Amino acid sequence: MKFKILYMALFVSNVASSQSWNQGGNNVGASNQSQRIGTNNNRPLRIETANTERIHINNGTGATAGFVGINNTNPQFQLDVTGSGIATGFGWSKGIMLRN
Repeated sequence: MKFKILYMALFVSNVASSQSWNQGGNNVGASNQSQRIGTNNNRPLRIETANTERIHINNGTGATAGFVGINNTNPQFQLDVTGSGIATGFGWSKGIMLRN
């Protein structure tokens, strides 16, 4: 009986872990296109490196919902970058606002 319980626990654990995202990469093919990275509640998506938030995607349904901040945890524009950068090969259809 103990062996059956252990086997079931390992099986359930294996099934649950096979549906998660792995640090080494993931295969998303035609049969599993519903997989995505995100939040299922009203919280922003935060991407960190070295324990520091680098990319922030706003949550909610307000005026700034979905805005993306790079090195900025409170983006006020669709793309709000704090720090220096370079953009090449872009065709801009609207004006660019630079701020200090």
